[in-house]
Amino acid sequence: LTLLTDGWCGCLQSIIQTSNGNIVIPGQELLYEEGRHVTMPYVSTDEGKTWQRTRYLDIGGQGDHAGAIEGTVVELEDGRLWLLMRSAHGHFYESYSSDHGLTWSDQAPSAIESTSAPGKIKRLNSGRLALFWNPIPSEGYKTREELCLILSEDEGKSWTAPQLVATNKGNRLSYIYVFERAPGEMWITTMQGGLRAVLKESDYATDGG
Repeated sequence: LTLLTDGWCGCLQSIIQTSNGNIVIPGQELLYEEGRHVTMPYVSTDEGKTWQRTRYLDIGGQGDHAGAIEGTVVELEDGRLWLLMRSAHGHFYESYSSDHGLTWSDQAPSAIESTSAPGKIKRLNSGRLALFWNPIPSEGYKTREELCLILSEDEGKSWTAPQLVATNKGNRLSYIYVFERAPGEMWITTMQGGLRAVLKESDYATDGG
């Protein structure tokens, strides 16, 4: 076994193997003196035998759950990795890697609004990108009570309108895991809220991506 980090880590949301064989994990660390979290991607070039730290992706802040945490990552068609990180700023932060996870661009706000909760981005068999997340709550709902899905056919440049997957009014519905059991058939579970469901991609790809 290999110890990637020694200390509080939070929830690891993603692990992927890139097209060149690298394994990438968007981890995180707690900066005790600064009082915030930072994202730290780890990469292995030898099938997980050894790992290397890359860089801090630090958005600043101080306090409970401050900083960039619980990232989700996907490989784009052009070979870049796209990392979306949870923040308390009303949107995901993003970073890109052009060398299969060895180096990362400076963190920046993404165009995707979100509550302070992790998302899950996944490449489907169809080639579409699917993003499950808790958007800014609608009137009368609290953070994480609505789980939504958007799909993209152009590598995240544009998305379908957000479509509601499930609600859990008065409670949380988050920390989602997605398994595409067969092309177009997604099995989803959530750690918070206990959701267990099967979704058909065709039911959500209604506006052409």
